[in-house]
Amino acid sequence: MQNGEFESYFTKALYDAKVEELSDKYKTQNFSVQKNVRVNGVKFDLIAERDNSVIAFEVHTVPVSITTNKRTTKRHEIAKSLGYKFRIVMVAQPKRIDVKIAWLKDVLLEHFISKQQHLIDKFAADADYEEIDEIVFHSIHLSVHTAQVNISGNIVVSFQYGSKEAVEQGDGLLMDDTVIFDADLLLNLNDHRIESAKITLDDRYWYNPDYYQ
Repeated sequence: MQNGEFESYFTKALYDAKVEELSDKYKTQNFSVQKNVRVNGVKFDLIAERDNSVIAFEVHTVPVSITTNKRTTKRHEIAKSLGYKFRIVMVAQPKRIDVKIAWLKDVLLEHFISKQQHLIDKFAADADYEEIDEIVFHSIHLSVHTAQVNISGNIVVSFQYGSKEAVEQGDGLLMDDTVIFDADLLLNLNDHRIESAKITLDDRYWYNPDYYQ
């Protein structure tokens, strides 16, 4: 199986894991095992040999294309002509669950405003959360009514340096900046609310402006 046949790194990982599993299995049965062996112009994913018995393996992740089926037929014919046993091993891809939590940005922004103001108050005379720019899910564990999620993202914060009067006189500064955050959240999926949250802001930029240079 050529690298070009893999639609994604995920599929490639499934394939590699199955080949490794077969290799370990037949080694424990005292077979001599070789992976990615080229014979008579075709490449077998794995060949296991013991005494006078040789088994050639072809590993597929489903669904299998028509082109792949044709290549498999050719490999089968060559294996048969060499006196090899030929086995096809199918690897099913797990079903992917697309979890969309469309309400999370709005609810999380409200949580920042009502519960996490202390995280930004130390950086300016006045600071306000404006909007969540991006959320990236790193893990999610679902139960019947809740989800435990680990996320990171960017939130836009407005900062006022100096008093309102100083800003009006041109001696202060108003600016918006994007702040990176990480969060572990327990979400109530029925009521669309955050049950508990552990949130940290990446504030290294303010302590060291050259940090990201």
